[in-house]
Amino acid sequence: TVNTAIKLMRPDRAEYALPLFREEALVLSLMRDVNGVVCLIECGFLKLEDTDLPPEDQPASADQLMGEARRYGLDSTHNFLSDLEKWSSDGWLPYLALEKIERGSNLLLKCDTGYTNGRFLPTLEGLIMAIQICEILEAAHQRGIIYRDHKILHYYWLEDLNGITMIDWNIAKRYPQGLSDPE
Repeated sequence: TVNTAIKLMRPDRAEYALPLFREEALVLSLMRDVNGVVCLIECGFLKLEDTDLPPEDQPASADQLMGEARRYGLDSTHNFLSDLEKWSSDGWLPYLALEKIERGSNLLLKCDTGYTNGRFLPTLEGLIMAIQICEILEAAHQRGIIYRDHKILHYYWLEDLNGITMIDWNIAKRYPQGLSDPE
C-alpha cells in the first residue's frame, strides 16, 4: 500500500481555489510519468455530513469525518476535470489523493543549517539534487508547463530512490501552445 495525503480544495475560497485545483490535477496527470513529480493517485469529490473542517493551522484527524466519496482513477482525470464545476457547486468538496512524502525528507530539514546544527550538505549531493530539479523542470517545460512555486519546502530528497521529488504544483502554469521565449 502507498501512504496517501489528501489535498482538499478550500471551500471558503472556491472562486480562487477552483482554477488552481483544476490546473494542479491536469498538470499532475500530464507529468505522471516524470520521475521526481509527486504521484497523483486519484482525484474525486467528498460530500461530508459535517462541513466544518478543522482549521488549517491545527493538526487534526479525519477519523470523525463521515460522508460520501466520488472517486476518479488516473485514467479518468479528464472526467474529474469536466465534473469539477458542477459537483463543487453542488456542495461536493474536490480532493486530490497524492503520494505522501515523509516530512523528514524535506530539503529545508536537510539543507538549512538551523535544522542541521550548522552542518552543510556535501557539495556533490547538492549538485546531484540541483541537476535532478533542473531535469524535472526541463520535462515540465517540454510539456508546456512552468512550475511557479519554487520553495525549499516543496523539494524532498528520497534517500531510497537517490532522488528529488517536487510537490505543490497548484500554481504551475500550462501553456498548451508551448512556451514563448520569455517563459
